[in-house]
Amino acid sequence: MHRVVKAHENCREDWWIIMQIANRMGANWDYKNAKEIFEEIRLVTPSYAGITYDRIEKELIQWPCPNEDHKGTQFLHKDKFSRGLGLFTVVEYTPPAEEVDPEYPMILTTGRLLEHFHTGSMTRNSKVLDEIVPGAFLEINPNDASNYNIKDREVISVSTRRGSVRMEARISDKPMANVIFMPFHFFEAAANKLTIDALDPTCKIPELKVCACKIEKISM
Repeated sequence: MHRVVKAHENCREDWWIIMQIANRMGANWDYKNAKEIFEEIRLVTPSYAGITYDRIEKELIQWPCPNEDHKGTQFLHKDKFSRGLGLFTVVEYTPPAEEVDPEYPMILTTGRLLEHFHTGSMTRNSKVLDEIVPGAFLEINPNDASNYNIKDREVISVSTRRGSVRMEARISDKPMANVIFMPFHFFEAAANKLTIDALDPTCKIPELKVCACKIEKISM
């Protein structure tokens, strides 16, 4: 595909790095470029079979696209779900690995902002995006702000059993009472210093969205 950003002089492409790691682990891969990898994906994934590099130079194609004569699928579930009316599965509630207690009475949840992406290594170098959201903050429910005597835009401390960071508080109706929201894009107030290492028991994803925390008003 066409490059969007030119890599630094001594950088390797991701596909090449992954191939080298795989080969050192016993694989015997010999891809020459990303196109060869995509061609293999087409061979083993029926829903991509009709998508080729030549076609996407001229057409906008969405999968499923089972063969090269197929125009692609604009709406996957336009009239009905592919499996009929859908499939519902009952899931038993599993409490989080770390629940609130008197020492850490609030729930911390983390997430993204519209203006930034992951660690902000590119989006925070955009003057426009950085002007819109220039730094770290957390969102706190008005009732909690009142209980802790926290004013809008005041700097407060957020702590968990892993660490503590300081940032600006923004009073908002978005989070529920006893829940604070913190974006994870800002190295100067790194959310993952606070989050827990526990894994979801089923899918093994880190439980980054919920942990017990406490907030403190900073005396100036």
